[in-house]
Amino acid sequence: LLNRLNAKLYTRLHNNKMNIALQIATFIPFSQYENGHNQESNASLMTVASAGMIAPIGATPHGCRLLPVGALPVGAVPAPPQFYADDVFFIEPATAIVFSSDGIVEAQNETGELFGFDRLEETILEIVDSGNAAVIADHIIKSVKKFAGHVEQSDDMTVVVVVKI
Repeated sequence: LLNRLNAKLYTRLHNNKMNIALQIATFIPFSQYENGHNQESNASLMTVASAGMIAPIGATPHGCRLLPVGALPVGAVPAPPQFYADDVFFIEPATAIVFSSDGIVEAQNETGELFGFDRLEETILEIVDSGNAAVIADHIIKSVKKFAGHVEQSDDMTVVVVVKI
């Protein structure tokens, strides 16, 4: 999809000095084979393709990990037909996947300090054991707003959380 979007939109976006950042993720139940029989597993496969977005974070109560995905935004370069590619991850139960816009990590407080990735991971770890995607997303947004204090928001703050049960 990202390759087709870039092929269709590159000229228009380039001429208007614009680009589009987005991520696409799919979750597929993982099947395993034992003794020649197909059995459902509690895990999932996640495919992610990214165009100009920050890497998603995989989180469990044991820690966080940036998932290494990324490429330039759609419209940034006249890319070859297969410039964008899917990355595939094995997602265990009780894992939260946090997708966020750069407005989260780039939010600033009164002294100009960025919220940053370390603080984002600490914030996720405070609440990830709830296992509730809405609660995790709400906690992140509230934490960023509290950190920023009275500083006017300068970018969108988007958070999408998916929890593998």
